[in-house]
Amino acid sequence: MLPNSIILFSLFVLTSCIQMTGPTDLKFSSSAIRTPASLEYQSELQMSDRQYVESVLLSAFDARGSAEAGPIQQHVYEKVEFGGGCDKYEASELNGNYEFYREYCWTGMKSNSVPSSIPSRYSYTMKICEYLVNSPNRQQAFLAKYLGSATASAPTRANIVKAYGAYYIEVVPSAEIVDALMSLSQSDAYESWKQINLAICSSPGWQVLL
Repeated sequence: MLPNSIILFSLFVLTSCIQMTGPTDLKFSSSAIRTPASLEYQSELQMSDRQYVESVLLSAFDARGSAEAGPIQQHVYEKVEFGGGCDKYEASELNGNYEFYREYCWTGMKSNSVPSSIPSRYSYTMKICEYLVNSPNRQQAFLAKYLGSATASAPTRANIVKAYGAYYIEVVPSAEIVDALMSLSQSDAYESWKQINLAICSSPGWQVLL
């Protein structure tokens, strides 16, 4: 994964943006990740493909087999920015339904597309993260899996570290990152966790390969 300095940068950009919205208004200005500093390092990053991104999101929100699994696929698999393999001969389509969805070569994709690190990728990530965080079933599933209860309790440094690990696998956040996420806490515990979860989910670093 990225060094803590770059992870911290992306989290600060995102948390600053989220703090400017209301407690339930999880909107994002895509211009926030178009800063010169972010574009400077983006072009050299090796990004994970759509299979990995889908796997992390399905796991984090315990969404396998849920009603939200389909939209996760649509937001990730249909975007060339996430790259990955596809087979023009295996994926067939009938009345809008794809027999082998994960093998389909969506518009702009070749048989093997290299995942890219451009602002539109992070914009798509933000959209699917917003969708999942704003789904009561999925947000509660996230809390139950990583905090031990679907009923939200006030964020602590310890459970923020657990939530962080849902995306940054086997990575311990620095004290500065935990402080940045703690700063999103509000009077309502559930809304606090929506903001914190959105900030981590939307941060670019967890999609970067070593």
